[in-house]
Amino acid sequence: MPPNHRAAIAAIVLLASSHATAQTRTATPPPAAPTPPAITPVKPAVAPPQAVAPTLASPQLEVGQAVATYGTQATLRATLKTSTGPVANQDLRFAIDGQGLPYPTKTSATGEATYPVKVETDLAPGDHAVTVQFAGGSGMLPATGTGRLNVIKGASKMEPFHAYVGVLKPGTPVALEAKGTLRRTTDSAAIVGRAVEIFVNGLKVGTTATGPDGSFEFQQPWTKGAGTFQAQANFTGDARYSGSGGQGTLTYTPPPPPKTVPAHTLPVAAFALGAPQVGSKVRLWTKVSLVKNGSQGLPGVRVRFSSPSFNFDAPGMVRTDTHDATSGPDGAASVDIPLEVGGTNQFRAEIDDAVFLDGDKTGVINPSAKLEVIMGTVTLHATGPASVTTGGQVQLTVTAKDAATQAPAKLMKLKVRSGGVDVGSGQVAQNGTATVYVTAKPTLGIGAKTLAIEFEGDPRYKPASITHAINVLPQSN
Repeated sequence: MPPNHRAAIAAIVLLASSHATAQTRTATPPPAAPTPPAITPVKPAVAPPQAVAPTLASPQLEVGQAVATYGTQATLRATLKTSTGPVANQDLRFAIDGQGLPYPTKTSATGEATYPVKVETDLAPGDHAVTVQFAGGSGMLPATGTGRLNVIKGASKMEPFHAYVGVLKPGTPVALEAKGTLRRTTDSAAIVGRAVEIFVNGLKVGTTATGPDGSFEFQQPWTKGAGTFQAQANFTGDARYSGSGGQGTLTYTPPPPPKTVPAHTLPVAAFALGAPQVGSKVRLWTKVSLVKNGSQGLPGVRVRFSSPSFNFDAPGMVRTDTHDATSGPDGAASVDIPLEVGGTNQFRAEIDDAVFLDGDKTGVINPSAKLEVIMGTVTLHATGPASVTTGGQVQLTVTAKDAATQAPAKLMKLKVRSGGVDVGSGQVAQNGTATVYVTAKPTLGIGAKTLAIEFEGDPRYKPASITHAINVLPQSN
């Protein structure tokens, strides 16, 4: 190795040795690591238990379909059930076209609830929406169901129908009279305010209209002369009722020219057979005698008596009835007739036979007599429920009897009032009974109420009244 290389190596070794010695002298130990703080373990927060909402059943509400016509009762039906079967003892509320019916009905063991509704003309013909609601409860959600009520056109009838041609009132010209009553066939209720056309031998002679009780009357001077004719009354029908009509045969024979008889009648006498009151009888008597023979009786003469009577075709009105008799050997003629009208009764007798003597004409004698007749008395009796829920309907059955004879007092108009306010009405039928419906409107109030059933009187009977107590209950919520 050359000398210069050895010298360089030696210098490098010396330098490295001195550097290591210097590092050994100056190095200091590193500082101790700081003690970490104590860690307190933290318990995780536990949320309180949450209440679990119960699962409510979703019920089904099935609503049936109903069909009815005017004057009949439709039964609305609905069934409430869940997946487990029918649900009993739950309130359902019915509505027609959105108008709620007065009270709720409960479901039966089969889940069915029914609501009877009498169909009247405030419902137009056709389909009406029936809505039934269940408010929920007993672990079930609310539910609604829909159905329909189909109201069909009602049938009408015209009875009785009468047509007549003659002198309707003394001193008036011959006239045609046609009258009758228009009713619906279901419950015989009056059909009011309908036009009725009158025909004779197929030709229309005029038009009239039905009144509040369904009756109509048409009168017109007769111009067709003698003969036999067919009279007809026709209701063509409308949106609510089908048409109907009545017909009859007219026979008109003009009366002979006025004939006078040389005879006269003694004043007509009226003898009451019993108390002179409605329901009893009266005997009308007269005597026909020749003028020239004074009091000598003239036998075989037809005498026509006339008397007032109650018009059962138009209750509340009075008409004139005639009764014929023939004078006996002594010239006396008499008839026994029932007294049907109270107050002053006027009776007449007229000779209309052709009795002549030597052409002597002295004029037809038409005397009269009067009799004061005592008005009859009627007794009323009412039966019906003792309580009703507000909004509900009460059906009262009222019977009317003649107090003297105990016979049915028929064709009387009744009113029902509470606190002086009309709450119902009805008419006594031929059998002496009436069915009256009273709706417990909210204005009637709650609690004990007295219904006054009143008959305002007519030409036969004095006014009468009776009361019926009823307790109006609030609706249950």
